[in-house]
Amino acid sequence: MAEARSTGSLLVPNVQALAETCNGTDGQVPGRYLIVDAGSETEKVVADRASAIPIIDLRRLLDPRSSPEECAKLGSACHDWGFFQLINHGLPDEVIGNLMRDVAEFLKLPLEAKKEWSKQHDSVEGYGQAFAVSERVYVVRL
Repeated sequence: MAEARSTGSLLVPNVQALAETCNGTDGQVPGRYLIVDAGSETEKVVADRASAIPIIDLRRLLDPRSSPEECAKLGSACHDWGFFQLINHGLPDEVIGNLMRDVAEFLKLPLEAKKEWSKQHDSVEGYGQAFAVSERVYVVRL
C-alpha cells in the first residue's frame, strides 16, 4: 500500500475478485458500492443508472456552433460519471466489434493471466486501476 500511495494511487480490490466475493454464500454487495436513495431510504446498486450513461457527440464537440454546449456535457460526464459513450467518432463498426471481442476475451481470462499485463506503478498503461486517489466513497445520486 505504501508504494501505491507514493505514486498518488491507492490499491483497490480487483473487480473480478470482488465479484467472486459477492457471489459467495451471502451474495451481499459491499456497502462501498451501494447508495441510499434519499427519497425512500432504501439501498440501490449504482448499476441501476446504466441507462443514463452520458452520450457525447464528437461531431458536435468539433463544430464551433455546438462545441460550447457539448463541451459542457463532456465536462459534466467526466466530473459526475467518470466515463461516457462517444458517438459520431468515425470508427468503422468492424473495428469496434473487434475491440469489443478482444476485450471480452481478455476479461474472461483467469486473474493470474491478466496480472501479467498489470499496470506498472510509473505508468497509466496496463490492466488494473490507475486513479484511485482517495478512500472516500463517491456516490451517484439516483
